[in-house]
Amino acid sequence: MGKTPLASAISLAEWCCGEMGTKILYGSNDYDQADLLYMATDAMREASPKLARCTRRNQKGIFFGNLKQKNRTGKFTSQNKGSIRKLSARTSAKEGRNIKIGVVDEVHEMKDDSFIMPIRQALSTQDEPLYIEITTDGFTEGGYLDERLKMAASVLNGELDKSNFLIFWYTQDTEEEIWQDEKSWYKSNPGLGVIKKWSFLRGMVEDAKISASTRAFVLAKDFNLRQNNAAAWLTERVVANDATFEPEMLRGQYYIGGIDLSETTDLTAATALFVNPWTLQKYALSMYFIPETKADALLTNDKQLNPEKKNYREWARQGLVKICAGRMGVLESDFTLKRLNYRNNEITKWNLQNTALKLNNLGMKMPVKISQSKNRIDGTLALIIAYATVSRYMSEYNYLQRDVCQPIER
Repeated sequence: MGKTPLASAISLAEWCCGEMGTKILYGSNDYDQADLLYMATDAMREASPKLARCTRRNQKGIFFGNLKQKNRTGKFTSQNKGSIRKLSARTSAKEGRNIKIGVVDEVHEMKDDSFIMPIRQALSTQDEPLYIEITTDGFTEGGYLDERLKMAASVLNGELDKSNFLIFWYTQDTEEEIWQDEKSWYKSNPGLGVIKKWSFLRGMVEDAKISASTRAFVLAKDFNLRQNNAAAWLTERVVANDATFEPEMLRGQYYIGGIDLSETTDLTAATALFVNPWTLQKYALSMYFIPETKADALLTNDKQLNPEKKNYREWARQGLVKICAGRMGVLESDFTLKRLNYRNNEITKWNLQNTALKLNNLGMKMPVKISQSKNRIDGTLALIIAYATVSRYMSEYNYLQRDVCQPIER
């Protein structure tokens, strides 16, 4: 059973089997969304011949009593003033209600608790009220759901004691497992194969591999992984490139440099971008710099200094990072065509996979991190800067490179 039918079934059971006068309110961002809960409950009501005879529905809600049997008395007659109604966040008057059960759907779209609190306050007069929130994940950064998930995580981790808080949280552990193991999909889709078709989800995942916007939607709605309002940029499949080269082959050539500096303990990235004017093949040499305190934070389990939990000391032994004491579009195409050789640099690959695109109202792209602040994108920024500079001075650069870069005979 999905979350909407489950919440509807619980509500209807309480309405029928609970005390007289039980009032239930379904709320969401708009009436269409709230109507999903309402209509699911009504369908269950009509599926029971006995309930259908002693209840009725009109434009205002669902009520007890059959108007054709006016003289009857008791719980299942019009004497019972219980009701089931729906409410939209766009409705101006939300206060002054007295309910026994409140259910709010799709809370991920809410920026704050201004719609939630009047509903929760309406439960204050009840001895045993029931309040339910159901939602997928979404794209609202810093919204109401973020705070609720933080609280839920604290309860599940034993850091916070809330005995009246029952949590059902279905999500993936990582994005990578979605692409690598479809059996892991049960984590976020416990009804897979019963409620949701395997063929449908497989199709959505395949579409997500080639479309950034589809990927963001699928990760949020089908796998309950938080997405910010930017679409993830490059997939692991697109970034993957095992090709490498010897830096010595570039000796004497001209390059364009890109650098992303850090203020404190962040990762600093520097990239030298070479372009062969004859083949247009591009080569990137990247080096990363990290403070010693951050590099050693993994050894001391300092989560504040190294929340990404990356072993910079090991990368330093591989020559990928130096430990210090105390434009996109052209670039995306080159990744797709495997025209950029970055020596299969592990840190560069990690940075690229952490990068998302955010669009402004003019359609201009800006690189941002994918959801979590612990992810690093400094290497991506250095590459973008280098690409933008190459694009700006391509004619001058090619003129100089032709003297030192030999054409390849075919």
